Amino acid sequence: MIDTITIALNFFIGSLTGFLSGFLGVGGGFILVPLLIFTGVPTHIAIGSSLAYIVFTGISGVLQHYNQKNCDFKLALLLMCGGVVTAQIGAVMTLYVAERILETLLGFILLGTAIRMITEKDGRSMSSNIAKMSMRYKISVAIAIGLITGFLSGLVGVGGGFLLVPLMVLLLHVPIHKAIGTSLMGVVGFATSGVIRHWMIGHIDPSLVGILVTGGIFSAPLGAKASKKTSRQFLRKIFSALLLLFSFRLLIQI
Repeated sequence: MIDTITIALNFFIGSLTGFLSGFLGVGGGFILVPLLIFTGVPTHIAIGSSLAYIVFTGISGVLQHYNQKNCDFKLALLLMCGGVVTAQIGAVMTLYVAERILETLLGFILLGTAIRMITEKDGRSMSSNIAKMSMRYKISVAIAIGLITGFLSGLVGVGGGFLLVPLMVLLLHVPIHKAIGTSLMGVVGFATSGVIRHWMIGHIDPSLVGILVTGGIFSAPLGAKASKKTSRQFLRKIFSALLLLFSFRLLIQI
């Protein structure tokens, strides 16, 4: 009976995370990792399994965003140039960092991102701002964003999209809907790199991943469709509220 309930709960978590992954372009790790921890999954297993889940559901969501023409392949490749390397470094670092420290780090990262999203001024793309950006600036910033988010992806299993979306909007003036689709592409790249290392060090539970993916692989495209019909302002509010919710839950947990 308990096993059945656990399977149903994990299926629901996978479905919910998949929908939000496609909807917000964040991979879903910042939602999935805390939820798995709250249900009793060891933190290191939650991190590794989350990345494996992100690979499968992320691809599903990317296909839907691609059909909606919301993916910038060149930008995604720049993000992945550094991110796939630092994701490996972040994954190895989990061997030397205690679970509670990882949980606290994730909580502060989510809180800081939420505050930035709430206080950020209107980040819609401005043609004048884009025109002033040199190609060298765009490339340098994109690679730097990828390096940072890739490392955090491997370290705390969050995919990195929760930072990719606001950073692309804020620093590169990418329209929010295109940032979401492009972010999901980058997230899949980071997660794939991190999964290889986490698998090698034994931080992935295949049966858990299978249940989560079964729920998420079909809901991710539905989230991507819903995202296209949602206003930028509402997307940012949802994004910020989820970040705050999970950051507080992680930071106050005893």
